Amino acid sequence: MKNKILIFAVTFAFFAFVATVSAMTTVSLSPVSVSVEEGQTFNLVISLNSQGIKSYMVKSEIKFPADVLEIQSFNFGNIWIPLSQPGYDLTDNINGVLIKTAGYPGGLISQADFGTVVFKAKKSGTGTVQVTGNSMALNAESLNVISGLPVQINVVITQVQAVSPTPQVQTPTQPNTTVIPASEENTTTNLPVTEEETAQLAEVPQAAAQISLAAAIGGFLTFGTGSVWLGILVVILILAIAAYAIYALIQRKRNKLGKK
Repeated sequence: MKNKILIFAVTFAFFAFVATVSAMTTVSLSPVSVSVEEGQTFNLVISLNSQGIKSYMVKSEIKFPADVLEIQSFNFGNIWIPLSQPGYDLTDNINGVLIKTAGYPGGLISQADFGTVVFKAKKSGTGTVQVTGNSMALNAESLNVISGLPVQINVVITQVQAVSPTPQVQTPTQPNTTVIPASEENTTTNLPVTEEETAQLAEVPQAAAQISLAAAIGGFLTFGTGSVWLGILVVILILAIAAYAIYALIQRKRNKLGKK
């Protein structure tokens, strides 16, 4: 009888141990990868699954690349009671470490969000955000029942794409021109010539001839000097010379006749 009780106790302890081991608390991160531009922020959710074995206190240690990321804030999930003691609560953006610890009233027996971290991308680059093996989930016996660590995600940060200014296309200014329809074009050269216009055209050569004759007479009277009075003096002088020449000729003839 005693042997049967001993065998039963050993068997029960074995199955209890197997059940406890198979029901370890696991950690997951969401999203599983991140791609952002520098200057942007993104959320990282830490979730727990106790798988039927109650976890009463959870400590989460996260490491991240402080050269490209910095923590903006952290918010616990519902019901969790933060434990703000040295070594259990830390935000270090210089060394890239975040530690958060909290208790769950009555023990977490299923899945729940432990908290949300808000990261800011400082500059372009790559890195990993990791829940380290220093994290733990304590059951009722204060045993660490967390498993599957470390858990991590990859982060890719790209440079901000410069937006090229849209070139301003200037429409060439059109000269202010007025298009005259063909029906309104000047067609004077194609109009028939009237009798009155023919008579006026016929008078043009006559008027031109009269003007030319007057110009010739004026030129003769002025002897090309352009002055009428000077022309008259020239005429008088010429007449005087001519009269003297005639007089001299007559006297010469008379002298010849007297000698005979």
